[in-house]
Amino acid sequence: MGFSAPGGGLLQAAVQNQITRATEKGRGWMIPNNDYVGAATSMELGGLMNTAAFTDSTGRNAMDEYGVYFEQDFSTVSGADQGWYEQVDKTRLDHKPFFSHTFLLPAAVTNLRMFVGLADITALGDVSDADDFTVSGIGLQYSTGRADTTFQFLEDDGTTQNITDSTVTVAANTLYTFEVDAASSTSVVVRIRNADGTVAASATLSTNLPGATVGLRPVFLINPQAAQLHQLRNYKGALETRAYGIA
Repeated sequence: MGFSAPGGGLLQAAVQNQITRATEKGRGWMIPNNDYVGAATSMELGGLMNTAAFTDSTGRNAMDEYGVYFEQDFSTVSGADQGWYEQVDKTRLDHKPFFSHTFLLPAAVTNLRMFVGLADITALGDVSDADDFTVSGIGLQYSTGRADTTFQFLEDDGTTQNITDSTVTVAANTLYTFEVDAASSTSVVVRIRNADGTVAASATLSTNLPGATVGLRPVFLINPQAAQLHQLRNYKGALETRAYGIA
């Protein structure tokens, strides 16, 4: 015998709505802000990506064949970080996060260190001061100081870092999308996609992942290693958590 309550279908719909809200996935996004002027907000932020801090002292919004973007100019001072990071923890591997960021390097790809991904940081310097940093993270790294010519998939448990060569050559004026797909806290798939969405490279990381309950923050930066002009172009970013929720 089924349960019947006053309000019938209306009550059932309200209950179903609350269940859906309680179980749906957590999401966040980052898209260019077309009315960027001076020190105003450079990107529209929402949900799990609503606290990103940008280092840009000069920047611009514009459009190219790939869409609208926000471009950051790098100081020509060696070692001066440029990029962005979330100011509070937004996910953990046991949340089964999916993170993606679409970017392009329009200027030099020499004399620099780059990282994009998820990391246990409180400042950009935590992942920019050395190739083998001392915080937990998972992402995509590139360092000409290490003689890299290709992107390196990176996993770091805070003690030991492991890198896997993606074999994807780093090139200026080339659109890349990087993805972290953590279906579990012990096995994470990372991918690089081409401009047309096809997968250029992928790997499954499981050796030195961050701990399942370590707080992680989205981050993207370049650290110039010489007094040379560099630029960083952001198209869009997203973060989703899937520890619970509807398919």
